[in-house]
Amino acid sequence: MKKILILLTFTAMFCFGQDVQGLEKECNDGNYTSCAKVARLYFYGDDKLDIEYDFEKALKYGKMACDNNEFEFNSCRVVGELYFTGWSLEKEDYKKALDYLTKSCKNNEYQSCGAVGYIYLEGLEIEQDYSKAFVYYKKGCGGKHPLSCYHLGSLYYDGQGVVQDILQAKGYYKKACDLSYQEGCKRYNELNK
Repeated sequence: MKKILILLTFTAMFCFGQDVQGLEKECNDGNYTSCAKVARLYFYGDDKLDIEYDFEKALKYGKMACDNNEFEFNSCRVVGELYFTGWSLEKEDYKKALDYLTKSCKNNEYQSCGAVGYIYLEGLEIEQDYSKAFVYYKKGCGGKHPLSCYHLGSLYYDGQGVVQDILQAKGYYKKACDLSYQEGCKRYNELNK
């Protein structure tokens, strides 16, 4: 039985490894779902499949997918995160990150909503806008993204983009805490003293 499992594992690895090359070809032939799959594989890498991180390829294939409205496999978020972090680039490009992450957020990638909120909160290469930060954090929190909930709490606590409301702040810190974000727990507990 053990030999069969090993053989099946090896076969799956070999076939999937071949599929990466096949997916790249399909992508280059205009199959944008394949582009999204390849982007994700290169973005995350996979030791079991012997696929190394390759952020340049992740960016290339992710852009092909997202620019052609293929939203499967987080392609827009992958591209947005690469521009946000500067991985595969010489430096961050927050304006491009904003474009791709906004597209991703509109397709209910709630982590992307939080990143868009952060770009507006900090005014990274754009004009700082607490009201827009609020809108994106609200959507992210609604999708159970803990950091978005935490930042909503901070906006309410500081009265940035909204009327200051300590009870609302406390509620959002609690939600962040319930979603296992420890800083949210800390702030919630501080407000209960």
